Amino acid sequence: IKIKLEADVQVLQQQLQQMKATYQLNQEKLEYNYQVLKKRDEENTITKSQQKRKITRLQDVLNNLRLKQAKQVKQYKEENQSLMDDYKRIVEQYKELQKKMRHFSAVDAKMFEDIWLMNEEEMKQLVQKALEADRIIQEQQLGMRWEPPELGFLDNVGPLLAKQKDQKPAITVAQEVMSSN
Repeated sequence: IKIKLEADVQVLQQQLQQMKATYQLNQEKLEYNYQVLKKRDEENTITKSQQKRKITRLQDVLNNLRLKQAKQVKQYKEENQSLMDDYKRIVEQYKELQKKMRHFSAVDAKMFEDIWLMNEEEMKQLVQKALEADRIIQEQQLGMRWEPPELGFLDNVGPLLAKQKDQKPAITVAQEVMSSN
């Protein structure tokens, strides 16, 4: 019995040693796995904080770009509005200038015609005086019969408008030339 008990004790001690070894091995595995997980958790924490910093930095860059873009859009709108205002002002000035040109052109044409008619009337009076002097000289001094010359040109009144009707204003000619290009 004693031998059997000793053999049983020995078997139990061997089993106990085996269990202790298995326990020790499992504990070492658990400790190793715990260390690995702890290391991975630290790495993940570092990576997560790096990613958060990167996200924060990229959000700052994005916000700066949005501000820059909004500023440029505002600047371009103001510039565009300024250019539109300038364009409208210049168009109005151009229209006003055309109106003044037409006015002065009409005034100049009227003044030209008035001066022409005045000079023409004066010239007709001078022609009549010269013809009268010619008639007197020819009849009284030379004793010849006087025949008046052809004076059909004196029937014309005012500037020769036929030529002007065929002519186009300079601006019309310029527009035709520009549009043909």
